[in-house]
Amino acid sequence: MQEKCEKLRQVLKEERNVAIVTHSNADVDAIASLCLAGYLARSVGIQYPWLMVPEGIALEARKAVDLCKSLDLEIKIVKRGADLAKLGVPERFDVCIVVDTASYVQLKSLKDIVSTCSRKVVVDHHAERDIDADIEFIDPSRLSSSELMYEITELLGISIPKTLLDLVLAGIISDSKRFLRANPRSFMVVAKLLLNGASYENALSLTQPPQRPPHYRLAKIKCVLRHRGFKISSEQGDLYLALSEVGAYESDCASSLLALGYDIALVLSEDDALRATRIVYRAKEDALGKMGIDIYSDILRKLVETFGGGGGGHKSAGAAIVMCRDSDSVARKLIEILVSIFRNRLSELVEQKVGA
Repeated sequence: MQEKCEKLRQVLKEERNVAIVTHSNADVDAIASLCLAGYLARSVGIQYPWLMVPEGIALEARKAVDLCKSLDLEIKIVKRGADLAKLGVPERFDVCIVVDTASYVQLKSLKDIVSTCSRKVVVDHHAERDIDADIEFIDPSRLSSSELMYEITELLGISIPKTLLDLVLAGIISDSKRFLRANPRSFMVVAKLLLNGASYENALSLTQPPQRPPHYRLAKIKCVLRHRGFKISSEQGDLYLALSEVGAYESDCASSLLALGYDIALVLSEDDALRATRIVYRAKEDALGKMGIDIYSDILRKLVETFGGGGGGHKSAGAAIVMCRDSDSVARKLIEILVSIFRNRLSELVEQKVGA
């Protein structure tokens, strides 16, 4: 790790044209990693690192963006089809640092920028991935990319201001779902952050979204009304899987389905800009352990092989983008895959509608 860090320092000292990017709909962990990578680059002599996010930023990460801006690190949102020259973006970058991103398809409008970079650096905690780099900091055992990025700065001897420590802690809190997923190594990082001045209260506030718009509640209601439920029978205990489709807030929709009692939730949404379908999944790790399945490797990868695309994630959370705009076609193929995997152990839950 130390050797890779020193190599990163040397690469940044040799170049001046540096882009730091993350995935679309960037969450708190992605923004924290992006901001910390920008601070690192500036600390080793990069006067103006380009911090960029494709398409947009998640609602809950807006406070994190404001904090990053207070450190004089501006994050540019690059929409599909944007005139990069008008934005002042260089035609080509010497170095691209890609944080918290598993697949090129997640980079959307920034894919070409990264693919043409002279040198690539990846900092990520997702196991399933398709982005290769000259320098890779990849550790699926980490709860977040933020903590991995923090260790890099620590090994390089870079002093981090308190506000940025708060943001790193917020990234860990957010991606661990307030430590529902946890391990000793991550708690050691959290302890360091707190001992160095981070405020747990401030960090927690950075993960709280502003007031949700009125259509947020309707989206969750539609998610429940549209969903199909399935039971997967097993000697280890039955597993319940939900499949739904919404226009927005896929992650919240999936979490709501788990709260209803499902073990796995797969939520589709059509991406008009990419002419593709996005699939977000959430799952309960204990249930997956009993069944011995991996959502991305065993299920979503087959969709990617059929339609093209990419994705990645953890055992209990992640996403894929498949290059088919028709979510109904993707859903039918997804059910075919489930049938091929579980055969007669898969049955759909059918209940009579009240008052019908």
